[in-house]
Amino acid sequence: MEREVINFNTDWLYAPADYKNGEAVDLDDSEFEAVSLPHANKIIEKHKGPEFEKEIESYRFVSWYRRHFEIDESYLDKRVFVEFEGVATVADVYVNGEYVDTHKGAYTGFTVDITDYIHEGANVLAVRVDSERQTEVSPEGGNVDYCLFGGIVRDVNMIVTSPAYISNTFITTPELSAESGKAAFEVTVNNLYDTEKTLSVTSEILDNDGTVVAEFSDEHSVAPNSEVVFESVSDAILSPNLWSTDDPYLYTVRVTLSEGDAAIDSVWYGSTAPSHGIMILNLDGEEQEIDCYSEERRDSVVIFDSGEIENTEHTLTVTVTGRENDLATDRFINVDRVRVYQTK
Repeated sequence: MEREVINFNTDWLYAPADYKNGEAVDLDDSEFEAVSLPHANKIIEKHKGPEFEKEIESYRFVSWYRRHFEIDESYLDKRVFVEFEGVATVADVYVNGEYVDTHKGAYTGFTVDITDYIHEGANVLAVRVDSERQTEVSPEGGNVDYCLFGGIVRDVNMIVTSPAYISNTFITTPELSAESGKAAFEVTVNNLYDTEKTLSVTSEILDNDGTVVAEFSDEHSVAPNSEVVFESVSDAILSPNLWSTDDPYLYTVRVTLSEGDAAIDSVWYGSTAPSHGIMILNLDGEEQEIDCYSEERRDSVVIFDSGEIENTEHTLTVTVTGRENDLATDRFINVDRVRVYQTK
């Protein structure tokens, strides 16, 4: 099987209070508010001026989020993860009343493996969200002149994989020029089967037309309950389209994990990919000065507190002086991508 990514943004229950037993399966949550994610624990009507200053600390409290979900029997021999793209600020995650993990920091996503905590039928995922001041967690500890907000403020997905899966991909360009370029791949594969597996990783680089311009594979025997980093370097790609601010061309990468002839996991990275990855970009051959337009979003805060969000676009109109070639989203959790539809 290849991985299954399930939107987990809907059907959450929320309470703006610190229940001592908020993780309990038998907790009566009938009075909780039904919400969808992303969700802010406090909606502040004003985002500047005296009224905003009065409420700037009003989101600093502990709250609970709960989600009831069903697990099919077919998932019991798989690995099941929950991916949180952002929780402000400290998240304690529980499944069926058992503690799973803690993550600190609103500006990085995290993933928890809930395989050992679920069972067939009804399950409960509970998250205690501490949005109080956290002096030991970045960016707090010094002077913070903006509102951090609180809650599960980004998307949540359930990810289902085989017991052998891709856990990380790191891509660099060790050689890159206008004439040719090579890509180096480090793909971390986990084998959580109880037996050794012979696994292969195939990496493909595709251009904007979907044509494969480079393809290469690596194979290893992976011991049970262990991980191996598959390392490979592509052949030279002639006359690559180098990214620049004038021509921001992006390739797409597809990484596939196989056992024999059967593909058991795959991830995508790039401009049209449904997944995320780490890409190091080298601007070789020509120096590029970056002039930045910074958008702090203080006057364009978007808060979602109801309804499923499948494909939402937000328009930001900016006026530039002619030199700007970069948009910074400042200190907030990054958006996946920004596309320019029209310039004037």
